[in-house]
Amino acid sequence: MVPRPSTTGFAFAFAFAFSASAAWACECKAGAPESSVERADALFEATIVSVKEDKDDWVVAAMLGRKWKGTEAQAVVLRAKTGKRCGYFFEAGKTYFVAAMREGDTFRVTTCGLTRPIEQAKPIIEKLPAKPR
Repeated sequence: MVPRPSTTGFAFAFAFAFSASAAWACECKAGAPESSVERADALFEATIVSVKEDKDDWVVAAMLGRKWKGTEAQAVVLRAKTGKRCGYFFEAGKTYFVAAMREGDTFRVTTCGLTRPIEQAKPIIEKLPAKPR
């Protein structure tokens, strides 16, 4: 009789991996600062120049276009978590509406916020109280 491999170990590993990914999923809290125009530290239009990975973060260099709040800079560094856990992935060459929280010399962006490709941000931009600078 040829021994059969056990499926118990596989089933346990599969169940553990599935439950771990659910436990690590991003939970957006109501009223998160970056989810609100009023509470975000900065609101601006950013064209992505480069995206690099640094440990658990994407480090994103961006040139700014219109600015509504929080910075007068021509260029900024954005940080976002890598992976699916609250991260936000930017694509070089694309333009985004960014709602971010200040984090030292950089700005933090999450999936819980209003950040999105610029072509999807028109309804938000139209409701902004201030004219862009």
